[in-house]
Amino acid sequence: MKNPFAATPWLLLTMLVCYGTAHAAVITVGVFEEDGPVAGAEITLVNADNNVILKRGHSAADGTFQFTVQPGHFNIGASKPSYIDQWTGGVMVQQEDISLRIKLVNEAFTQDKPAAGDCD
Repeated sequence: MKNPFAATPWLLLTMLVCYGTAHAAVITVGVFEEDGPVAGAEITLVNADNNVILKRGHSAADGTFQFTVQPGHFNIGASKPSYIDQWTGGVMVQQEDISLRIKLVNEAFTQDKPAAGDCD
């Protein structure tokens, strides 16, 4: 007679693998400016306790970057030289994949313009 429990270790392993990956979600971040995508922006993922979880490379040519995370609350930032850093806070990730956009503003467009009497 064949042992009905012989396959149990494989079944258990399969369930553990599926269970572990079923709870992960993908966050797709799109980094843009007024004229389109921003390539090369550094993306930072911070947990609810303000601990940096992942400080990653840079956004792709289309401005996107992806994180695979377990459910939780996160803050996500984008930065690039000549741009003002931007953060999106309170991003709640459950089991579904999510997408968000971060708009960077070039520092040149945020400088105060001189008042009329300031020019000589």
